[in-house]
Amino acid sequence: MISDNDSNSLIPNFGIQLHDVIDKYGDEYALFGCITNRLRGLHQLYNKQFSNNHDMQYHFDIALKLNKEHYAEVEETHGVAGLFLCFSKKTWEKVGGFVENNIACDTLFNDAIKRNKIGKIGIIKGLYLYHCYRMWENTYEEAINSIIHLQK
Repeated sequence: MISDNDSNSLIPNFGIQLHDVIDKYGDEYALFGCITNRLRGLHQLYNKQFSNNHDMQYHFDIALKLNKEHYAEVEETHGVAGLFLCFSKKTWEKVGGFVENNIACDTLFNDAIKRNKIGKIGIIKGLYLYHCYRMWENTYEEAINSIIHLQK
C-alpha cells in the first residue's frame, strides 16, 4: 500500500477493512483506490464533487457513513490516483514498479496494469481518505491547474 503524505484514513478499522477487501477481491483485482474529497479524478470524489470543506468532523462523518454502508464493496474503474494505491507484491513485480521521477507515475502504473492484463482496477467504495490536495486553492479549476514551487 502506498499513500500520499497529505492523505489520512479517519476510521480506526482501516487495516481490518483493507484485509477484508484483499481477502475478498485480491485474486480478481490488481489495484485498489479509495473515495476522497479533493482530487483531479472526479470519479473518486465523494458524490463526484470537489470539496473545499476542511472541517475534519465533516470528513470523519463521511468516512464512517461510507464504511457502514459499503464496507468492503469494490467498483471497477479505469484508474485510481496515487493518493492511495493498494496492490500486491506480485502486481508490483509484473508491472516493474513505478516510473521514477515522473509526476504521472500513478497513471503510468494504472496503464501498465491494463496493458499487461494483470487484473482489474477498483475503488473501495467504503474506504474514504481525507486528502489535502492543493488546499491553498478554493476551486476545482484552480486546484487542477495549480503549480506551486516551495522554496527553502
